[in-house]
Amino acid sequence: MSEEFVDACRIPFVWSLRREREWRRCPRRCFYRYYAAQGGYEVGVGSRETEKIHLLRALLSVPEYCRRTLNLEMRRRLYLTAADAAEEGPTTLPPLAEAVRLRFEREWRAMLLGRPAADHRLPMLAEALDPRVSGGALSHRVAETLVAEAEALASGGWGELEALPPQERRPIDSPLFVDAGELRCCLVPLAAFRRAGELWIVDGADPNSADEEAVTGVLCRLWAMNRAATPPDRVRTFALTPATGALREFAGDPEISVTLRRIFASASEMMRTVPPDGKTKAADFRAAASAEECAGCPYRYFCGSGPWSVTK
Repeated sequence: MSEEFVDACRIPFVWSLRREREWRRCPRRCFYRYYAAQGGYEVGVGSRETEKIHLLRALLSVPEYCRRTLNLEMRRRLYLTAADAAEEGPTTLPPLAEAVRLRFEREWRAMLLGRPAADHRLPMLAEALDPRVSGGALSHRVAETLVAEAEALASGGWGELEALPPQERRPIDSPLFVDAGELRCCLVPLAAFRRAGELWIVDGADPNSADEEAVTGVLCRLWAMNRAATPPDRVRTFALTPATGALREFAGDPEISVTLRRIFASASEMMRTVPPDGKTKAADFRAAASAEECAGCPYRYFCGSGPWSVTK
């Protein structure tokens, strides 16, 4: 794959904080995740190598899996459609901790049966493929983490949000695409609420720095202006922290123009790596200068150019 070209012109560039984090860790990881994996979700259609790369892209760490599972279940509860409510009835929903435990049991059985290999939309834990990891111990650890975090959320910030009147809930897509000029950006919001003339947007990824909070806040405000008829000064952004259950409001009022310039600079750096004709390959993307980083990379068996890479 390191010598094979991918036509980047067929793949729209979408900027996100996750993509930027991958870029900072290793630009070559971005090649495999955002270019080489394209089309691999259609099992039996593309090349076998592309399928393998896409499956590696879909692998989740335990924290990623827990966050995904909690977010899916919380959104399901907030945004039950009228048909869902008529069929299930909101009062029949089990507590959040029980719901995520049951979801994990179903998905764990699918993992054991190897179903994610045939359907990449199904979640797969990376550790479940490691022969050194006990499946029983892994299953117990994931279930224990999910239940503990769900209980913390239910007694904390999530409980506060779920108790808000249903009429205050405002539909919001997740993932959410936001256009900043000609640049398309992506967010992963959990929920939105209309409260006393304000729009509250709860992020589903929990930014881990003031800079990431500013980026998330600005993109939320752009979406609110363009799609929700809400001026920037009437938008408030929050994050839920599963480990503690806390609902945390982002600090400060981000400078929109400054933050947009920072996003454009980041996107420009990434896009400059692709040649003008769009024909790009792994060798165009610099590999991480860290043996430790390469050792933990899921694409290391496809990356043969880096000095610390493991070849096939």
